[in-house]
Amino acid sequence: MTDQPRLSAATLATFGLFAGQIRDSVFKGWAWYTNTGQFLGSGDLHVDDLDRINERLHTQDGFVALHEPIEDAEGIALQRALSERAGILIAHGQIFYRDTADNAEFRDAMRKTLSAARSRTQDLAPILMHAPAHEDPLAVS
Repeated sequence: MTDQPRLSAATLATFGLFAGQIRDSVFKGWAWYTNTGQFLGSGDLHVDDLDRINERLHTQDGFVALHEPIEDAEGIALQRALSERAGILIAHGQIFYRDTADNAEFRDAMRKTLSAARSRTQDLAPILMHAPAHEDPLAVS
């Protein structure tokens, strides 16, 4: 929504998120970023959190969640790391996900969790695979 506050560490509470939050979810201790690479915090994410973020997210923002934080990367290197490691991307009114886990039990739990989302969900891997090399697949326009 364009009338919503922009996503930042200062506005996390607006999205119902609190750094270090503990939830009953498969997404335990994930690192949160904006699509531009600003670190927001980390904590557990429940499917209700993902729906809430999707509903309240400004149209020019994107929310990226990773299994673990990115260390020592800036600029283009950070954008590349976000693209390569994003497990969840919320943008354009959808929840995109990528199955990056080697653990089949986690993959099944993640798919089952996301199937309960009210928002439209879509696998991110085919989008990233078909994105031209010169385009940033996490860019939100």
